Amino acid sequence: MDIAVESLLQTSLKPGHHIGNYKVVSHIGSGGMGEVYLAHDKKLNRQVALKLVRFGIGGEETARHFRREAQILASLNHLNIAQLYGAEIIPDGFSFLIMEYVEGVRIDKYCDDNQLSVRDRLEMFRRVCGAVHYAHQRLIIHR
Repeated sequence: MDIAVESLLQTSLKPGHHIGNYKVVSHIGSGGMGEVYLAHDKKLNRQVALKLVRFGIGGEETARHFRREAQILASLNHLNIAQLYGAEIIPDGFSFLIMEYVEGVRIDKYCDDNQLSVRDRLEMFRRVCGAVHYAHQRLIIHR
């Protein structure tokens, strides 16, 4: 990996930064696939989650893979899975997903803060498992 690409991967977008038609509001979190930001969609005047994808930097083969992954994600339609609105590769090869922003807190914090019973926690976990099962039926594995 060249230095320019590596530095791009390590760069965190700051509030006010523009990427495509989106203005970064705040950093939501990090994961194995990349960074997630709360952003404002300037065209549609709504909040979205931008997921900057680490594997999205590279040549045409990587771009094809990214587009295929986006098509698969766009096919998901489940109450407990955030909807994919779009996917973009900007000229410097940076890839990002535009997703439904679901406001809330981590599930463990929600359970603790609301002092949910074991039964209620299991019901919530059952819903999560239902969403994962739905994705697995479509040959999608959450990493």
